[in-house]
Amino acid sequence: MDKKLVSILALRDRTLELLNGKMGDFFLGGGTALSLYHLKHRESFDLDFFTKDFSSKKIKDVISNIETGLDVKAKIEEAVPLEGKARILRCFVPINGRGELDDDASSFKIDFIEDQFEYIKTDKTTTGDIPVFSMENICLRKIYATCGVVKEEDELGRPRFVGGRQAAKDLFDLYFLSNEFMRLSEFVQEYCPSNKERVVEWYHSYDRVDMKLGINEIIAMKKVDFHDIERHFRQEVDTMIKQELS
Repeated sequence: MDKKLVSILALRDRTLELLNGKMGDFFLGGGTALSLYHLKHRESFDLDFFTKDFSSKKIKDVISNIETGLDVKAKIEEAVPLEGKARILRCFVPINGRGELDDDASSFKIDFIEDQFEYIKTDKTTTGDIPVFSMENICLRKIYATCGVVKEEDELGRPRFVGGRQAAKDLFDLYFLSNEFMRLSEFVQEYCPSNKERVVEWYHSYDRVDMKLGINEIIAMKKVDFHDIERHFRQEVDTMIKQELS
């Protein structure tokens, strides 16, 4: 593994140690929570903290504690919130101590995200006292991040989806969630049936070449071939379609 990536992982772990018992109503989610505390399937190089009570002041106090504990000067970016969108405050921690950030690659990223979605199962707390999302809550947010969420209906009464992204890491995470935790078709049926059509559209529309290249770049502890991922999701999508027709 590249030395810079090794440094980022070390900084990530030091940050988690520093934040033990200090995160209050912030929950660790995303790929790092899924990998470190649940599936142990790939390396993830950033932290995503979700909170219902989004406060820039409270978040900046957390960042100040990180700066003091690690003896660094972080770069903070606060996105201008758009209507209906979650607020996000992003922090870049340099891997070279108090040196200047040459680019985002020379830093470790922490996102503090306003959580707009329901909790669908009691979350767990690690032995180190960092609140961590359950796999149910991680999976739900992965689906919403990947496929978008229903925000409103169009003039014909059809659901209108907002958001969505195509990222190989999300495909990889959803595959392992579906394969080792709960089948995607079962999860969508139980927890977010209004997204079923959008999940089918996502499967048929994502760029196969980009996804395959992205999967090959993931530093994985559990190896899987892209064609096996494709085959798995095709079966899950076929199951969802049959559910709708039955």
